[in-house]
Amino acid sequence: MRRLVGKAVKDFEKRFCRSTLDRLGHATRSRLGDLIAGDGTEQGVDGAAAGAGGRTSPS
Repeated sequence: MRRLVGKAVKDFEKRFCRSTLDRLGHATRSRLGDLIAGDGTEQGVDGAAAGAGGRTSPS
């Protein structure tokens, strides 16, 4: 039973990610790819360097 539920969750997540990605524009997909492949020096929205976990605190 655990394997069946695990596969169902994995399949759902794969479909969800694919459908979300398909709705994004090319520029957004490109920027997300840049963030994922980044060297850890990305700037936050307010220009501050990202903190722990790559997140900035909301302003």
